[in-house]
Amino acid sequence: MHVKLEEVFTACGDKCVVDSAFARVRNEVFIKSCQILPTNTTHQWLFISSEATSLRQRSEKGMRGLWASFNFHAQYAGLNQIRSSLFTTLRIT
Repeated sequence: MHVKLEEVFTACGDKCVVDSAFARVRNEVFIKSCQILPTNTTHQWLFISSEATSLRQRSEKGMRGLWASFNFHAQYAGLNQIRSSLFTTLRIT
């Protein structure tokens, strides 16, 4: 996964927002979101870190919503119904 992210960064300059626990390796591809900032933090880094944290939190909220929706459908529609509709749509056998 790191290799693919580095390819995208090299080609486009895009970066990946990750939780501080995820990216233990220093790499310019990652923007770490964190709650505790170093004491020598610049205003620019403070802004970037704040935006990264906000983006990560929204992503986590969206994933919780997707997971809750799946659990709701699994409980009320049944796993067989989900499998048949999903596999038909994706053409997976």
